[in-house]
Amino acid sequence: MRWGKVAAAVAAIGCGVWVGSMLTTFASGIPAAGQPGSSEDPVVTKSYVDEQIQRALNGEAVGGSNTTNATIEELKRRIAELEEQLANGGASASVPYAVVRLKAGHMLLGDTGTEFIVRTGQAYVHSTPENGVPDVTDGVDLKLDTLIPKNHLLMIPREGRGVKVKADYPNDVYVTIKGKYVEVDAKGNEVSQ
Repeated sequence: MRWGKVAAAVAAIGCGVWVGSMLTTFASGIPAAGQPGSSEDPVVTKSYVDEQIQRALNGEAVGGSNTTNATIEELKRRIAELEEQLANGGASASVPYAVVRLKAGHMLLGDTGTEFIVRTGQAYVHSTPENGVPDVTDGVDLKLDTLIPKNHLLMIPREGRGVKVKADYPNDVYVTIKGKYVEVDAKGNEVSQ
């Protein structure tokens, strides 16, 4: 029986400490989360809300934003540029495919990203000895003077690389090309397109 009284006394003291700590918390002015007036739920007047709405409608910065009118104008200009680019079909739509006829001894040298497809005849890779031209169709790198398989997509990784026709080849070679390129004759002179 004696232990029962001790347990009841301990429980009463524990409850008293808990209730006392809760009372001091509320008495010190620290509201519980989510109550009106707390940082999670601030109390504002109707006139303040009306003022902020009016400022937003007039195009003024609201709510302590550091956004300036110059920044907003720059963003509007950039959006207009992107909309125009999309209306024109994007960047890739502005570069059409072309079919080029290469004569014996001539080369096509492409800029970075230019695509070639040899359609007829025999053409060879023109590149540096160390680096080649990626054959995207087979997933291999074709080195200098490698015969290019017909109907394989080649992508130029750096300008100055491309396709060439040997000087003694008797037929013209037709190449489908997308991107910027230069045609060069057997003497190294640029051929007008």
